Parts: sequence; structure tokens; C-alpha cells
Amino acid sequence: MSRNVIQAAYGIPGILSYFLVFYAMYGVRRILNRNFVVIYSIMSISNMITWLNTWLFLKLRDESFFSFYFEWLSDTYWLVNVHSFLVPHMYYVQNIDFLLLTFDRFAVILSMNSNLEV
Repeated sequence: MSRNVIQAAYGIPGILSYFLVFYAMYGVRRILNRNFVVIYSIMSISNMITWLNTWLFLKLRDESFFSFYFEWLSDTYWLVNVHSFLVPHMYYVQNIDFLLLTFDRFAVILSMNSNLEV
């Protein structure tokens, strides 16, 4: 129980802070590169989905207060397959998001050094 409380104590504020960042990015969207905003938004959403899916499916499995969900999951096998599919594959999605963000920032730095427009 204490492990899940600690994970919720940093996870829920982390998820809420993404919404604050979305609001801030919306306010300065004309200043920021459009590609950066799109890639960062996709990255943020995939991080939120990853945390929520992992926390629900893996971390709350041993909690008695959440046993109703796993009893319901035993009747809906397709949702178990979705959870099981998302756990490892969201890791790859996060890595691809980070790679795209890195390439985007590299392209901006390269364009600033060579006076090209990206």
C-alpha cells in the first residue's frame, strides 16, 4: 500500500503538471516551433498513458481496494490483452518520441548555424 501511495504522490502531480505545461505552451504557441509543440504534445500524452496503464495494470494488482477492477478484467479478456500490449509497447513509443524531439532540436540548431529555415 505504501508503495502505491508514494507512486500516486509523484504520479498524479506529474500528470497534472502536464496540463499546466499544455496551457503554457498554448499561450506561447506563436513563439514556439510548430513541430516542437506537436512532438512534445504527443510525447506528453504517451507519457500520461504509460503511467496510467502501468499503474493500473501492474502496480494496483495487489491492492485489495482495487480488486473489483481485476475481477472485472477476468471477464473481459480483450482489455487484459490491451493492457498487456501497452505495457512494453509504450516504452518504444516513448523512445521514438524522444528520438523525434532530439532530431527536431538538432534540425533547429543546424538551421541556426547554417542560416536555413526549418
